[in-house]
Amino acid sequence: MIKMILTLTLLASTLFATPAQQKKTAALSMLNAMNKNKNMDKLITRMVKMQVMQNPLLRLHEQKVMRFFLKHSSFQKIKPQLASLYAKELTIPEMRTFTAFCKTKEGQRILLKMPRLMQLSSNLGQKNLQKHYPELINSLMK
Repeated sequence: MIKMILTLTLLASTLFATPAQQKKTAALSMLNAMNKNKNMDKLITRMVKMQVMQNPLLRLHEQKVMRFFLKHSSFQKIKPQLASLYAKELTIPEMRTFTAFCKTKEGQRILLKMPRLMQLSSNLGQKNLQKHYPELINSLMK
């Protein structure tokens, strides 16, 4: 009985929601399916650790830096803004399709690998640029 009432309530809220509300709801559902909360906080942790490696003076204050970043850019802090961003850039069918994919076994496996793939892609781009910096320097000196 309770399940039926909840389903009817959800259906009614969807039917009477404005298009903007429907898009935001679809975006929030997609963010949840993407495990964005875990992935973003892992990304912040990695970023702080990289900064500490690049600047050893930060090592003494690593925990303070970590708390600062989590306080101001954790998933929970920016979730409403992210939902608005996704809702602005994607259609409801796109978000629903991606959400459904994220809920599959394959989708979850890809989502788990995505932060590493993004990091490796970034490293690859940096490596390629560094290899060709002399070309840039030469062209600037001409």
